[in-house]
Parts: sequence; C-alpha cells; structure tokens
Amino acid sequence: MSDRYGAGSRSAAAARVGGRWRARGQALVLATIALLVLCVGVIVLFDTGIAVNKKTQLVNTADAAAYSVAVQQARAFNTIAYLNRAQVANEISMAQAVSMYSWMGYIQSGTDHMAKALEVIGVVTSEIGIGEILLEAGQIMDRMKSAIKQVRAGLKPVLEGVVDTLSAANKLYVGAEGIVARDAYVDSEVVADRVVKANAADASGRPGYGNEQMRVSDVSRLALVAQAHAAARYVREYHSMKLNPQGRRESGFRRADADRYVNVVMEARDPFTRGHHDSYFGIFDESEGTDMVDYSRWVGVDTFNFDLPGWLSWIPGAPDNVPLAWAAAAAVRRNTRARASIYLWGINNGRGWTSPYDLDHHRHDKAYQGALGNGMAGELVANDPADAEGGGKASDALLKGYTGLQNYYDVVDNKHANLPYRPDGDYGVDDKAYGPIFTVQVEQPVASVHTSKQLGIGAGRMRQVDSADNGAISALASAQVYFSRPRDRWPFARQIDDRRELGNLFSPYWQARLVDTPESIRLGFKAGSVVIP
Repeated sequence: MSDRYGAGSRSAAAARVGGRWRARGQALVLATIALLVLCVGVIVLFDTGIAVNKKTQLVNTADAAAYSVAVQQARAFNTIAYLNRAQVANEISMAQAVSMYSWMGYIQSGTDHMAKALEVIGVVTSEIGIGEILLEAGQIMDRMKSAIKQVRAGLKPVLEGVVDTLSAANKLYVGAEGIVARDAYVDSEVVADRVVKANAADASGRPGYGNEQMRVSDVSRLALVAQAHAAARYVREYHSMKLNPQGRRESGFRRADADRYVNVVMEARDPFTRGHHDSYFGIFDESEGTDMVDYSRWVGVDTFNFDLPGWLSWIPGAPDNVPLAWAAAAAVRRNTRARASIYLWGINNGRGWTSPYDLDHHRHDKAYQGALGNGMAGELVANDPADAEGGGKASDALLKGYTGLQNYYDVVDNKHANLPYRPDGDYGVDDKAYGPIFTVQVEQPVASVHTSKQLGIGAGRMRQVDSADNGAISALASAQVYFSRPRDRWPFARQIDDRRELGNLFSPYWQARLVDTPESIRLGFKAGSVVIP
C-alpha cells in the first residue's frame, strides 16, 4: 500500500541507497553517550586528583607534626642532659679547687719542713764548711714558704667564692631540670597545631585555598597529652642530696641514687684531681688524691714520706719512716667546724672507689690514692691539715660554701630507648629498649575539600557523592624519641666489640625518627580511643 511518501516508504530517518535502506542519526546518539561518559570520567578524575593531593598533603603534614613533637621531646631530654653535664662540670671544678688548695698547702708544708731541716743540718755541719751554705738555703726555703703561704691565704677567699658560686649554680640547674622534666609535655599539642597551621598556610601566612579546616583531630589531641605524660614518666628525680640547708639529713635522700651520681663525678675527674701514688728510689713515697666523701664534701689529701733504709734499723729508737710534707683541704658547708673526721676515712669509709664502667676495666682507686696510709705523713694529716708548725690553723684547710651533691634527673630504671617500635606491637624484648612515641592524626572534613560537588560541577546523576570515614579525610603518623651516640663521639678511642651506650640524661644524644604506627595505636584511633603501648 502506498502513502504520501510513495510506495514502500519506511520513514524520514531512513533513505534507500543502492537498493538498501540505511538508518540515519545513530552517530548522534553514540556521540552523546560518549560525551556523557567522558564528562563523568573527567569529574571522577578531577575528584580523584583532589582526593589524592589532599591525602598526600595530610600525610606530609602528619609526618611533620609527629616528627616535630618528637624533636621537641628529644630537645627536652637533651636540655636535661646538658644541665646534668653542667652540674658535673661544676663538681669537677670544685674538686679541682680543693686539689689545688691542698697541693699548695702540701708545697708549703714541704718547704717549711725542708727549711727547718736545712737549718738544723747547717748548724750541725757549720764546722765542716758547708753549714753556711745550708743555712742560706734554709733561709731561701723559709722565704719561699712565706710567699706560698701568702699566696694561699689570698687565694682562699677566691676559691671559696668559686665554690659558693658553683654550688648555687648547681641548685639552679637542678631546678631548671625539674621544670623541663615536668612541663615538656605541655608543648606537644601546641607544636602539633603550629606545624599543621604552617603546612596549611599559603605564601601570605593565611590558610591556603581549600585548607581552611585542616586540623589535628580531637582523638589525636587526647593521644598527644597521654603520650607526653608517658614520655615524662621516662624521667624521674634521683635524690642524692644528703644534707638540707640546715645541715640535717634530707628526708628524701636515697643512697642508691647518690651512688649513681658519685660514680659519674668520680669517673669525670681529671688526672690532677684523681691524683696518684708514686715511689721514688724505693725510699720516697708520694700519694695524693681528691675524693667525694659522704656525698657532702670534696676532700683532697697530699702526703710525702721518707722510708728509712733497712740498714738503719740498728739505730735504737729509729723510726721506720719520716714525714716530709702533708696537707689536706676540703670543700664543706658554711657551718662546718674543723675536725679530723672531715678527712677520715675517704670515699666509702676508706674502701676506695671501683669504677662500674667497662671501658676503663673497672679501675679501683684507693681512698685519696692511699695518702692516709702513707706512713707517718698519712697519720698526721687528718689532725694537722694546714701545717700547724708553719703557723697554719685547721680551719685554714676548709673552703666553705659547698652544699654537697644536688639531686638530678635521669631516665627511669635504665630505659635504653634505642630501638624502633614494631608496627605489629610485638616488641620481642623488654619495653625499656623503646623510647617515647608520639602519634598525630591530621584531618579535614570532606565537605571542605574542593571536589566537584563542593565546586558545583555536575548536576543530577552526574553529581558525585563525597564520602569518607567519620566524614573526614585523615592521615596518621608516629615518631619516636630514641638515644644513639655516634661511635665517633665516644670518649674513648678504643671500642669494646659492638656495644653501645645506653640511653641516659648525661649524654645529649637524644634524637627523633618517624616510625610505623604500632597496630594497637592504629586500632585505638580507628575506634576513637587512646592506646599507649
């Protein structure tokens, strides 16, 4: 049947070409679909790029914040270490002052006794021609003694001023250590906020485009406070101050704490302060040394003795030895009276001191290097520390103003803090080997991220849906405080196998490093709770 378009006509959208009917307009449909898919793909690609870029920014920001907080804590530990070192340096300076003052008294005593001996010998030998020479030599020695005595007398107030000043400085140092140890955790949240704001800012210092709501998460703030408190518990105050300002025993004094400190200051002595014992020609014995005695005073003793040869033993009443020179000095409290017990019997009640450290082979030092046991000179020195025959008084041997060893701060229970955390939480060894850890979570509400939805790109079915856990894009990072002293910074040229120094607050080698977040902390953040490993 024919119609108005002619017989066999199919539609206006078709045409007969070469005896065949071909449809028209299909390319337009396919092109429209392809354009729609392309638009959706562009939008998805745009949103993916924005999300990846934002995630990368948050990861970098979280890393920087966690690392900065750990660095802040490491600096706090290093500050305490420097303050402890300053205390030790001051203690050694006071020990050196005592050593020098005792040594000057020793020289004064020796010249005085030598002058008197030359005078006696000069009188006895005056008939054989050398008496006058010996008498003149004795007069020279006597003038030397007088000069040394005057110099020593003038030096005493100076040394007492040094002792007083350094003792006061040590009190300030331990007070500063307490402030750092107690208050370092206050800054952790502040540091994290500052780092996040700095990473969110543009060149003008204001929050950059799309970064206005970047922030430290609330759970992270709670975690930082808890972790900072945990870091503070790595440190405690050790009570080594035996006497209070009134001279009475300090109630908090702990002998074990004080012994730790004594080991440090005794090991830190220089060769002059440590002293020595030498024998010359088998008949002259010299002993001198300076020790920390009873945790409350530095005491130096110097003795020089002459051992009579055995072939003189036939002389009736002849002594075994003759004291040639002796002197002692002590840095003591202001209200201390001169008495022999100040010098008796040296460190550890005369038993001497044995180093607890491997690198010096656990060296043992006798009390004052054996000065009190050095013949008659050693017997005389405690009761006559300032050469009474030469006009000295026992009180002249005292340098007043010293307040004894002060308290100090150090790591708790020898925590090593030199191994990294393991992310699976299975540390494998005692947790003493791990340093404090800080975890920061940085987040930004997904609604504030400039995706296509927030920019109004796309409509209807082309509009993308933004979604994220808890409505925010976030990143989690952890950093650890640890101790590591470089091998080339060891105080000894010789090394013992592969051992390394353990974490302590006398060496300022605390550092920070990024570590994998332990699984327990990661799960805690996911659950919205705080977990401290």
